[in-house]
Amino acid sequence: MLRADSVELLAIGVLVIAAFVAARTWGSGPLIQHGALLLLAVGQALWVLGALPPVGVFAPRVWAAIACGMLVIQGISLTGIGMKQSSPLAALVSLAAGVELLVLAGALTLG
Repeated sequence: MLRADSVELLAIGVLVIAAFVAARTWGSGPLIQHGALLLLAVGQALWVLGALPPVGVFAPRVWAAIACGMLVIQGISLTGIGMKQSSPLAALVSLAAGVELLVLAGALTLG
């Protein structure tokens, strides 16, 4: 039986939400923003799950934490608060990536 820890579940959750946000807001803004959101979400999920090898001297979980920090900023920028096409789900990407970043940093422990 497979057992996933909280970081892996958060990584998969962020990936699913990011894919939904990118698909829903595709074409409403710069294409590079949506592509970056998907690329970062896929990268951090693959690093957390151990499918992507480490780059340089940092461990895969360090790269996942770096990607989570970038996802927080990217999610906030895609939220578009006050704009005509706002996406509140992008805020959920930022929130989930922020929680995952805290867990990866060891500042927060989940069940």
